Order: sequence, then structure tokens, then C-alpha cells
Amino acid sequence: MASAAGSDPATKDDLKAVLQAIEKRFEQIDKRLDFHQNLLLVLIAGMIGSPFIIDYLARRRDAADRKALDEARRAVIALRELSTKDKKVAEALRIAGLL
Repeated sequence: MASAAGSDPATKDDLKAVLQAIEKRFEQIDKRLDFHQNLLLVLIAGMIGSPFIIDYLARRRDAADRKALDEARRAVIALRELSTKDKKVAEALRIAGLL
């Protein structure tokens, strides 16, 4: 009696076709995973980058606020010095509550 595998000449070709189909399927999966992996990397980078950008913008805003306050303080100091020499400036600062 001959074995079933040896008597069927299409067995090797069928096996080859199945292996090729499996290999093709793995290639498709790899392509999809590459796309998803890149997408995940972009999303993760975005999540990491967003807090950095928010913090950076907040620091810039705070620095601009501090600069504006420093300039206002210097202006008030200069006006107070000027008020010792000019009565109109002194009166304006009293009305504004700065003197």
C-alpha cells in the first residue's frame, strides 16, 4: 500500500501555496503594524509634547507679566521721584492712590 502523501502529486504544490499565502498574510500584517506603530509613536509624542508646549507658553506668559509689572513699578518710582519736584504730578498720584 502506498502512502496517501506519496500518491498525491499536488500535495507539495498545495503546501507551497499555503506557505506562500501565510507569508503574504504576515507581510500584510507587518505593513499594518508599521502604520499603526508610526501612528502610535506620533500620538505618544503628541501627548508628551503637549504638556511641554503648554508649560513653555505658560512660562512665556508669566515672564511677560513679570516684565510688565517691573516696568509699571519703575514708572511709579519715577513718578514718585518726579512728584517731589512737581506739585501737579504729586496731586495726580494722590488721586490715583499711588502716593
